[in-house]
Amino acid sequence: GAGGIPAGAYQSNTDAIPDPEPATSMGEAAGDDADEEDLGEDDDETDDETDESGSGGGFFSSLFSGGKPKSKRGGRAIRDRATRAKKHANDKRDAHAQAQRTLTELEGKHADVTKRLGTFFGPRMELAHMVGECYAAKIETYKYEVCPFGDAKQDTTKLGTMKALDVKEPRTMVFSSGERCWNGPSRSITVYLRCGGENVLAEVEEPSRCEYAATLYTPAA
Repeated sequence: GAGGIPAGAYQSNTDAIPDPEPATSMGEAAGDDADEEDLGEDDDETDDETDESGSGGGFFSSLFSGGKPKSKRGGRAIRDRATRAKKHANDKRDAHAQAQRTLTELEGKHADVTKRLGTFFGPRMELAHMVGECYAAKIETYKYEVCPFGDAKQDTTKLGTMKALDVKEPRTMVFSSGERCWNGPSRSITVYLRCGGENVLAEVEEPSRCEYAATLYTPAA
């Protein structure tokens, strides 16, 4: 009737109401942003932990390494220095050993020269050339060898060591204090120098038990 509510007043008008937002709301968007911030903070914390450890090992790695990161370059440098120091020490040791050998050799030569200077080699030093020389002769089954200013022997048996030349008898060499004979004296040999065209040992005999005599022919006699 007149003045009443028009027909269709309570009919819903679906065209006037907008469709709801798809699954995203303000609350959800805010939550997502917060989650992203949290993830970012977590990444920052992880980076901080890695930086503090120096090598990514964390607290325990820092603890057991003394709190100081080890440098591969620094370790190599230390090894190189140690190697050079060892080589230097070995070189010094070798040089010292060589110097010691040289000193010993020179001392031996000095002693030999000193001995020669104090040795009588005859009125005109005519027997000096015999130093270091040896003269041998085969008599029957034995080999005799005489080394003036050294030793004399029969095969491997020592007959004695030469005594200093007697100034009054410079043509006689006496070798004494050789190996002892069985139930007898120490062996010895007396060598008489006679003029000859070359150095030749001859006429070896045993005039007394374990006491020998020989003749050495030499141009120096």
